Amino acid sequence: MNLYFIIASIIIMEIQPSDEIVWHWFSQCPKADTMCVEILLQNKIIYKTSFPVCAKYRNNIKSNESTKVLKYYFKADCNIFKTGEDAYLDSLFRSFGIQRIEGNIWEAGKDTNEILLGISFIAKNQILLNSIHFAMHDYIYTSEQAKGLFVKTYLLHKKQKEWIDN
Repeated sequence: MNLYFIIASIIIMEIQPSDEIVWHWFSQCPKADTMCVEILLQNKIIYKTSFPVCAKYRNNIKSNESTKVLKYYFKADCNIFKTGEDAYLDSLFRSFGIQRIEGNIWEAGKDTNEILLGISFIAKNQILLNSIHFAMHDYIYTSEQAKGLFVKTYLLHKKQKEWIDN
């Protein structure tokens, strides 16, 4: 997924009407769905969680409802975060070797069909990756964040189509 698409999505979200219905995480509503998030490294689940998601009017969502951050840890070779676009960072990540990596997930935005999840990975006080994953209400969505490192989201107990982006 290219940066232009991510920026355009965020800009479009910002100009959406405040009375539209959007998906929101960790919210209270009578008919909440349960969204699952899996972080996979080399096809093995290293983190899995779930949370309620609700369709709500954008202007009814309180600002403090979006502040939750999910944090988890795993060990991996930082070399997977090399992009080939920045020689300095690629060299730095290669020098880190295998590290305990902190992963973070937060609600970065809301839309009529999806929740934008902010995804970051940190080791040795260095941000390895800061990205966006589209948690779609109608699809099982998988995105490759780094070499062999995937984020997968889906609704529990709901038949969905599969969408893989890598």
